Amino acid sequence: MLSHLEVIKALQFVIRRANLPFIVTNGFSPRMKISFGNALSLGIESTTEAFDLYLYEYINEKKLLKKLQDCDVNGLDIMDCYYVDLDEPSLGSQKDINNYVADIEYSSYKIPEFVELKKKKCVADYLKEFNVANNKIFFTLAPGLSPEPFLKAVFKDIKINKIQKL
Repeated sequence: MLSHLEVIKALQFVIRRANLPFIVTNGFSPRMKISFGNALSLGIESTTEAFDLYLYEYINEKKLLKKLQDCDVNGLDIMDCYYVDLDEPSLGSQKDINNYVADIEYSSYKIPEFVELKKKKCVADYLKEFNVANNKIFFTLAPGLSPEPFLKAVFKDIKINKIQKL
C-alpha cells in the first residue's frame, strides 16, 4: 500500500532510473513536468493510476514502455503508455467522474431523495450510476466526493469491508 505522494516519488524515481528525456519546469525550484490525477480518499484502494509525463524527445511507445518496465519498482507495475495530444487537458486539471466498487454487508438500502454531503443536494447531483449485486456495489460519483460518507447515507446498517477505485 502506497500513499499518493509515495506513488509520485516512486514513479519519478523510475523515470529518472530509465534515463528518459523528461521536461523540467521553469522557475525557482525546477521539477519534473509530470501530472497526476486527484488523490484518493484515505482508505480507498485503486486498481489503476494514470499520469502524464512530458518528454522533450519522441520515443516509440513500445520502447518507452519497455524502458519503464525494466526500471519499475516491485509492486508498482507500469502497464501501458501512449502519447496524448498536447491540446488534451492534463490529468490534474480534469474534472473526471470516479468509479468505485465496494464490498459491503447491509440489511436494506433505498436511494433517498436527498443525501447530506457537504451541502444538502439531490442524490442525482452526486450519483451517476448505481448497481448492487452479491453484496458488491458498483457506483460512480461526481469528483470531489468521498465514497464512504455517500454509502453510509444510502444504506442502513452498512458494514463496509473494502472500497476500490476502478
